[in-house]
Amino acid sequence: MRKTFLKKPVYSKIARGIVYGVLGLCLAAGWARGGWAEDTSFQDTMDGSWGTHLHDMERRNYTPSALTLPPKGSWRRRVSSFFSFFKKGSSAEFVTSPAIYKGVVYVGSKNNRFYALDLDRGKLLWEFKPEAGVDGPATVTEDKVLFGSIEGVLYCLQRDTGKELWRFSTRGEITAAPAVEGDRVYLISADNRVYALSIDSGERLWTYVNRSPQYVSARLDASPAVSEGKIFSMFNDGWLVSLEAVSGKELWKKRILGEGILSPRARRTPLIFDGLLYVIDGAGYIRALDSADGAEVIAYDMARATDFIVTKKRIYSTDGERLIAISRSPQGVLWTVDLGHGEAYSMAFAGGHVVIISNLKKAFLDIPFLEEKSGFVTVYTAERGKEVWGERIRETVHSSAAISEDHIAVVTTDGMLSVFGTK
Repeated sequence: MRKTFLKKPVYSKIARGIVYGVLGLCLAAGWARGGWAEDTSFQDTMDGSWGTHLHDMERRNYTPSALTLPPKGSWRRRVSSFFSFFKKGSSAEFVTSPAIYKGVVYVGSKNNRFYALDLDRGKLLWEFKPEAGVDGPATVTEDKVLFGSIEGVLYCLQRDTGKELWRFSTRGEITAAPAVEGDRVYLISADNRVYALSIDSGERLWTYVNRSPQYVSARLDASPAVSEGKIFSMFNDGWLVSLEAVSGKELWKKRILGEGILSPRARRTPLIFDGLLYVIDGAGYIRALDSADGAEVIAYDMARATDFIVTKKRIYSTDGERLIAISRSPQGVLWTVDLGHGEAYSMAFAGGHVVIISNLKKAFLDIPFLEEKSGFVTVYTAERGKEVWGERIRETVHSSAAISEDHIAVVTTDGMLSVFGTK
């Protein structure tokens, strides 16, 4: 049964004054202890790394690790070819997100390359040459690196050396990060299929085919989320599917997106938190579903979101122009902050801070070809949304950041890897 935000009950002036007074004392006490007591105690299954798209297999985009501000130093390295500068259009844009694992940043390139770089200095540790460009994020484990190519091949490399261990071919491009649970890899491809593979050999264990009548988007770039033996995948036709991880059996299926999508670039990867599955629908509303059967539990429909983060006490979202903090219980908007560095593209949470990746466009004399475009990484306190640090990036960003070991890594649309924070 769907729950919506309830109207506040009518109190007498005296009762209302007492309630507000008590709340004020509680908030003051919390802030006096060092800030809003947002929960950062959940177990980090990635051990401080950011080893896959949106941090972990539940795609929380959240790390409890503290972030030292301002970051100490930065470095940049081009991961595109020189000639990519002259290519135009969305097909030439770099949209991949980096991954960070134990002091190494991993990133693929449209230039038929995949790189492993030292996180502190950007030194090249090894590179691998796939047979096609790489648009999707990688997933990194203790001993393996997995990523897909635009020709539909999933590669598995040895993490320390970059040596190829095996490859698996699908019928469509791979733009999503694979998910790993136990000894299995779960992969979604543009061929409308989910594959389960052995992580040791690449052997196919099962295939799920989503038989859809039409597409609402040519490319959603939605990575599968995995939790407690279940896989959750969003397909290009707007259907969200839950599968049994062992067998590939369909558990339930729910239409999330229709033909009219408010924001084509909104987050489409499902997020799992405390047994609930969170998605953004076509109207931009955040919906929490029961992961067991897909039934809607609650809809956060006071703002239209393009990205969001769920914590124990709050939901942080952005509609592109604002950062919004929503209380989960009692439900309601706590505060909103206008973003001053262009339109937000993605967001992340790190140790009590919200990190916003945004893009700003400025046209000189309203002449399009004289338009200046740049990206920004900006950090706000999770407590009240106060901006505490920001840095301009030389080009726009159409991907998500990776945050680990006091580093923030992003890839620009022209193929520049920028890392803020060095030791």
